[in-house]
Amino acid sequence: MSYIKEVILENFMSHEYSRIRLRKGLNLIIGPNGAGKSSIVVGISVALGQTYTERARRLRDLIRRGREIARVSVIFDNTPLDGKRPIPFSRIDEWKISRYIRADGSYWFEVDGRTTEKAEVVYMLSKLGINPDNMAVFMHQGMIEDFLSLKPNQILQQVEEAAGLHDYRRRVVEAVEKLRGIEKEEKEISNLMKRAEETLSFWRREYEKWNERKQLLLHRDELIRRISWAKFRKALFSFKEVERMYKERESEIKKVEAEVEEERKRRDKTKEMLDKEWSSPKIDAESIRRLEMELVEHSVAEAVGRVRLEYMTLELKRVKNKMEEARKLLEEARSSTIGEDTGDEDPKELEEELQYVKARIAALSDVSEETGEMYAKYLAEYNDLKEKLLAVQRNKEEVLKEFDKRMEMWKARVRELIDLVNERYKRVMEKLGGYGEVRLRDLDDIDRAGVEILASFGGSPLPVDSLSQSGGERSASIVSFLLALQGSIRSPIRVVDEFDVHMDPHIRERILREFVEIIGEEGQSIVITPGMIPNLRAHVIVVQKVSGVSVHKEV
Repeated sequence: MSYIKEVILENFMSHEYSRIRLRKGLNLIIGPNGAGKSSIVVGISVALGQTYTERARRLRDLIRRGREIARVSVIFDNTPLDGKRPIPFSRIDEWKISRYIRADGSYWFEVDGRTTEKAEVVYMLSKLGINPDNMAVFMHQGMIEDFLSLKPNQILQQVEEAAGLHDYRRRVVEAVEKLRGIEKEEKEISNLMKRAEETLSFWRREYEKWNERKQLLLHRDELIRRISWAKFRKALFSFKEVERMYKERESEIKKVEAEVEEERKRRDKTKEMLDKEWSSPKIDAESIRRLEMELVEHSVAEAVGRVRLEYMTLELKRVKNKMEEARKLLEEARSSTIGEDTGDEDPKELEEELQYVKARIAALSDVSEETGEMYAKYLAEYNDLKEKLLAVQRNKEEVLKEFDKRMEMWKARVRELIDLVNERYKRVMEKLGGYGEVRLRDLDDIDRAGVEILASFGGSPLPVDSLSQSGGERSASIVSFLLALQGSIRSPIRVVDEFDVHMDPHIRERILREFVEIIGEEGQSIVITPGMIPNLRAHVIVVQKVSGVSVHKEV
């Protein structure tokens, strides 16, 4: 574990040139007010890029009056221990950070003599667990009141960062941000799906009409095919009927012709017999009269037969013409048939059904021919969004599981830390004659989760604030809390500037002795205090001002 080996102040505040050597463990910087003690802490903070110092002061005001440039340097020990250097990215025994400040307000950093950006300095320090902006690690004059102004969730974040648990919070926050991003995407896709569903609903209705029209067109074509066969069958039937009539008429004519021929023969024979009677020497009047009657009958029968034949011939011709017309219609019907024979059906009924189908098709004439294509397009888009939503929801479930896992890990580490700090805080407060408690609140909500610091020097414990305790009690309580936290702090260095302004001297002594006991020889604490504490195991630096210049010596 590294520590600050030396601080060099050149033309910085009340220091003209000071090289302050520091050690591991507790370093007490004492001296009268205005001697320049706090300048050492400010110098360390400025060199390490603390934002608080830059916010509270103009950097050019830190330059010693009458000078144009100031330099502050912090030298860390990097001596190998068991073959390993505490600062792994440096190969020399001393790692030096310097900051130059000009009177025009400009500044720059150097790390081991190399000009370096502030962001890189902050990054390198973070690798060592040092964050000069953490109020639990670097506390300036008046920062106890600033610490008290922090909200419980801000205190917890400071504590986490100081204890090296910020990665647990960061991983939870990353999961939360990822979850929010997924939920945002889920909402966006859901909104897109809603609009797509509205569009799809319109095209679905159109598609149903389009599909109905398509089916009606197919049915129309089917009816036309069936009608063609029904007409053919009707034409065939009509042709066969006429053909049958023609054959019947033809047969009747032949029969009548035979009858007429028979009557003609009978007439000729009767006439021959009558002529023979008239030429006979002996005329038989009765026979003549009878034969004449028969001749008349046969002649009349023949004449009637010939009239019938004439009429029947005309009728046959008419039937023949009708048969030719039926044949022509049959051929036309045959040529109009479509597909296979559909069997016997009534063409009239089919025609009526066809008219109904055509009327339905006409009613759907406003349906676009592109409806099928448009419906397929929007259905595909909707299904694509649906798949995306399902994928996002599956991803959300996984992220929720990961969030729960990270949240539980964070909560467990925070509980473990605060339980430990609480026990230490109680113990320190008991030694100071008081009672203290550290409580967690709203731990299920990482944004609201916080720490409450309670204290009592008689009476019920109350949250430490500007109203519930005196100035000394507040300082004692907060310093006790920070002291309880020291055993868990990742940073190898701690800096506290005059925490004991309002503190009872006996309490101040007890707290400093607790510092020594808790920190031991492993960490390094730099504490600014007005006076010396007897028999305290600490490296003491006395600062005084001589002729307007701060000077120091080790005791």
